[in-house]
Amino acid sequence: MRASKTVAQRIQKQREEKVKRYFSGLVVALLVIAGIFAISILSSGIVVVDAGEVAVITTTGRVTGVVGEGLYIRIPFIQEYHFFSSRAVVYETSENPGASRADFPDYEVDAQTQDGQQISVRFSVRYYVTLADVEKVYREVGQDMYQVNERVVKFHSRSLVRLEMQRYPASELYSGDLMNVVTRIEQEMRPLLETKGVTLDSFAIRKIAFAKDYVTAVEQKQIAYEGITTAKYQAEQAKFKAQEEVERAKGKAAADIEIAKGEAESLRLKGAALREYPEMLQLEFIQQLKNTTWGFLPSEGLTPFLQLPTPTPRPGPSQQ
Repeated sequence: MRASKTVAQRIQKQREEKVKRYFSGLVVALLVIAGIFAISILSSGIVVVDAGEVAVITTTGRVTGVVGEGLYIRIPFIQEYHFFSSRAVVYETSENPGASRADFPDYEVDAQTQDGQQISVRFSVRYYVTLADVEKVYREVGQDMYQVNERVVKFHSRSLVRLEMQRYPASELYSGDLMNVVTRIEQEMRPLLETKGVTLDSFAIRKIAFAKDYVTAVEQKQIAYEGITTAKYQAEQAKFKAQEEVERAKGKAAADIEIAKGEAESLRLKGAALREYPEMLQLEFIQQLKNTTWGFLPSEGLTPFLQLPTPTPRPGPSQQ
């Protein structure tokens, strides 16, 4: 009997120890859960609004305030903070959105020109939300920047680009001078975004892609135009050279005329001088003989200007 009682006591003691261990583990688990829950509540009660952000505070779904950057305490499960960017973000259309580094990439816009040419337009829009407008944006547009982009920026920018392309012929858009186009779209887009509380920072057309057939036709036309321009330039050069030759010939002819006039005047003056002073003819003749070493002069028909003795003829053999 005593042995059976001892065994029963031992079993009872083991059961009590198991129960104690169970409750000890349960208490520890509850404490851990409570600690985690407390930490979660404390952490969820702290909100950080980064630089370049603004937030709308809602309490049980109602807007109760707006805040800029800073550290804030909120009531967990009751208050929510909805963040918007006060720093400019970019919506960009491109041929390959996956390679874009924009905040909101999208595919390029297909459009048509005034003369029916199919084009693809790649553009970008920079925009942001100010602290003064963030409540309006939350109430009328959406609860975050993605909804703002989809419902306002994307919607208006793609529509305006399509409409604006129809105002211009393809040749004007192909030339690449798009400042007037960009300015017009920007002026039309700005008030549309402002009515929803979104501020447009800038709009830019990055590229307009034309159909291959149109590009080929323009290139061939450009080549033909360059050929015509080159021929026209060469013709103008030839005309200019011909004019130079004419002017040169005119100048030479004028110079020859002046020389002839000078020579004629010289002869006239010489003739007048000789008529008045016949002795000048003899003087000129002497001057012409300065470099003459010897020569024969016939005596007939000349007026001697130096009295030279007549040589005595020597007798021949028959006279001796």
